[in-house]
Amino acid sequence: MSTINELKILTIEELSGILKMEVGTIRTLSSKSPEYLPPRFKMPGRGKLLWLEQDVIEWINNCRTNKTIEDK
Repeated sequence: MSTINELKILTIEELSGILKMEVGTIRTLSSKSPEYLPPRFKMPGRGKLLWLEQDVIEWINNCRTNKTIEDK
């Protein structure tokens, strides 16, 4: 398990760069089809779209090793 010093919280702009997707596309998917994105990190009392870097890395690795959503 990661310690607090190892956790990195990603903004939508950072996720956009990692996934090579437009910010607007990520916003749309997060509300209409969140299963097409890594699991979102929600801070209590804040509506900002955030992701934990560790979750994004795990999600990408699962996409590489398993069938994609379209193949299921």
